[in-house]
Amino acid sequence: MRQFEYYKAAIAFLDGDNDSAAYYLGAMAHYIGDVSQYGHSIPDEQHHSDYEGWVGNRTKSATHGIFESYLALDGLVRRTPYTAVKNGRITIQ
Repeated sequence: MRQFEYYKAAIAFLDGDNDSAAYYLGAMAHYIGDVSQYGHSIPDEQHHSDYEGWVGNRTKSATHGIFESYLALDGLVRRTPYTAVKNGRITIQ
């Protein structure tokens, strides 16, 4: 699945569709992150969706919610996500 999202991102980027490219790369990263999360990797886990719903109800948008005060840049690179995607290179391997 991750490879499929990568190819969709690469094609969108090469077509000049940066919004879709960023979306597909985000989906790919989400899949990769999910396999390292307890709630996504333990068979018969029953309450992870409860947690996701709880967080979702408290994060109405990317900039107006409860959790944004806990987010901070790591200090390694100071750039916006848009700039990171715009300056990045995608190659089809």
